[in-house]
Amino acid sequence: MMKWYKFFVWSGVIVAIGTLISIAISQDWFLTAFTLGLYVVLLLILHRIYNLLNWIDPTVLFVVSYVTFIGVGIPFIGYYDFVLAPSVLFAILLGLAAFSAGAITFDALVFRPGRIKIRYSISIISVPRRGEIGWAWAFFVVGALILLYYYYRVGTVPLLAEDAENVRVTVKAGLGYLPILAYAFLTTSTISITTLATKELSISPLFAIVISCIGALLLVGIGYRAPALILLLNVFIVYLYIKYQRIPLKWLLISGLFMITIIGLLGYLRLESELVTSISMILRLGIWRLFVNNLYVLNLIYDLFPVSEPHMLGMSYLIDIKTLLPGYQPHFGFWLKERLGLEFAGGGVTQTIVGELFINWGWIGIIVGMFTMGIVFRILYHALTKDRLLSVPRFVLLVLLSTSLMGIISSGLVLVLLFDTLPLVAVFIIYRFCIRITQSWLHQNRAFAITVD
Repeated sequence: MMKWYKFFVWSGVIVAIGTLISIAISQDWFLTAFTLGLYVVLLLILHRIYNLLNWIDPTVLFVVSYVTFIGVGIPFIGYYDFVLAPSVLFAILLGLAAFSAGAITFDALVFRPGRIKIRYSISIISVPRRGEIGWAWAFFVVGALILLYYYYRVGTVPLLAEDAENVRVTVKAGLGYLPILAYAFLTTSTISITTLATKELSISPLFAIVISCIGALLLVGIGYRAPALILLLNVFIVYLYIKYQRIPLKWLLISGLFMITIIGLLGYLRLESELVTSISMILRLGIWRLFVNNLYVLNLIYDLFPVSEPHMLGMSYLIDIKTLLPGYQPHFGFWLKERLGLEFAGGGVTQTIVGELFINWGWIGIIVGMFTMGIVFRILYHALTKDRLLSVPRFVLLVLLSTSLMGIISSGLVLVLLFDTLPLVAVFIIYRFCIRITQSWLHQNRAFAITVD
């Protein structure tokens, strides 16, 4: 765990850099510095309690993603010619504070008063069962075939099509379940192959990483960046935890630069269909999409609700649930895009969890909703890490939950649960069931052979 004073020094450097950037682009530097300072205080408290490098903890990865997707971009907003309203900055801080309060409250009730002790170090028991790696490969092949069938049905690879930004949305109408299933199978299989890449199985970890990259390349063809990047994030976390039992800071920096570049590159390809631009434009698009876009949408939301539009009182969730019906059913992001008066190629907007709670229930929704999520995330971690020795299935499930639930930060609650977390858990359960059936069959055959002898 990083020493607290080192974390404090780095945080101070971040605040100073953010303030200088704000001054350089003529932004309200004082408000920016004040907001970043409060962010640092919250992160310092959370790091002391939970260790923000413990990425197999859903609570930690949620906080890290929250700060990344609706926090880091605050100093850069002036560079994209808009200014955040003070109410938006307050909502962002309030959301993080409420989530933190919920998590800490739960742990304070679980442990003795003043004796909160979070388990950071977990040993993974890698005891592969016969047939397990075979099922992992089978699920990978199934995922690849589903995706190839999807490309056949839509008649193209959306990312490579002209006007890819719109094509990826239109061709998916009525067939969205295929890439969702493919993603679940490919993610479950690649993370399992990486976890099982041990000497006993004679599988090179490098080979497992190559297979994961192949899976990511198959997924990126659908025109959406998130599935491929989340698959790689799963493999990244699993590989580093198996090798180092933690995530080294240098690998975080490397992965951050990689994500900004890839997101910017893929975003440009979707718009232009070919790479004929400068590196600076790619980085500009990457920073916008990863750090600033959510802030821009939040600014519009807090300007529209409840002045021009009343609070929805849960109707946004019903709009998202309707996407389960046959045919083309646009999710809440499309509805909100129209209400905000935005016109751009591609899909809807990402309202973020803070925006979604405010749209439905106002300020009380942010407090209650984020506080409740903090409790739920701690329950998940405690339930799956009862023992210091963590079995491979529990480890894989914990990583899958951590990386999928972080999507709530940008896309809201219902869509992530319905089309990300639940499919992943369902496919993982089927995968474990297949392994158990195989073990039972082998055990019965062995017992029969002994009886005959």
